[in-house]
Amino acid sequence: MEETRRLMAGGTDAIFQATFLADGFFAKCDVLKRGVAPGTWDLFEIKGTNAKKEGNEDRDHISDLTFQKHVLELAGVTVDRANIVHLNKKYIRAGDLDVRALFTVSDSTDQVDALSAGLLEEMHAAREYLNQASEPNIGCDCHLSGRSRHCRTFAYSHPEIPEYSVHDIVRIGQSKKKIEYFMGERIFVIDEVPDEYELGEAQQMQVRAHKSQRPIIDVGEIERILGSYTFPLYFFD
Repeated sequence: MEETRRLMAGGTDAIFQATFLADGFFAKCDVLKRGVAPGTWDLFEIKGTNAKKEGNEDRDHISDLTFQKHVLELAGVTVDRANIVHLNKKYIRAGDLDVRALFTVSDSTDQVDALSAGLLEEMHAAREYLNQASEPNIGCDCHLSGRSRHCRTFAYSHPEIPEYSVHDIVRIGQSKKKIEYFMGERIFVIDEVPDEYELGEAQQMQVRAHKSQRPIIDVGEIERILGSYTFPLYFFD
């Protein structure tokens, strides 16, 4: 934080990993660049994806950028433009690497401004929640999602659910109805899934294999597929 302030005051045009702590919120910015208007700064969030994630997508980039802007403004920094930098999926290298062509800079200022008020309320609510003197007795609601969407404190919040549970059934997270049924009936262990409960084909195979503790191998189908190949075979990775 002190080093960031020193660089800003010293006339540095661009700062990487600029760090701010304000009002109980912490942010580390990928790139902070001096803006066109005097006394302003442009914010750049660099992502390793080939598109800007927004709306209801996982790890929404706009929310990330909006949070950083709020922290900077609480720290007394005037942010002019807020940008997302991501890979250009249309770029094809020919010769030396063209770094400017490799990345796409998306000005997301309008989207950040539109999300600003609502996210600030969420920030304050989260801070109040975390600063409670006693631990809340209401856990997370990740039990209504598949394993890939569980938070890091899932095991602590839901000690009744084993490490390998119905949440690990393939693509179970895509069916809210199924998850809600299992949780409502307190069916956490795969062995307790009723045989008559309707599941997808792959899900049924997984449940059967787990209950029998034996792999399901269709030797005939494997032979049919391998027998259809014409040698020599070529593979491209």
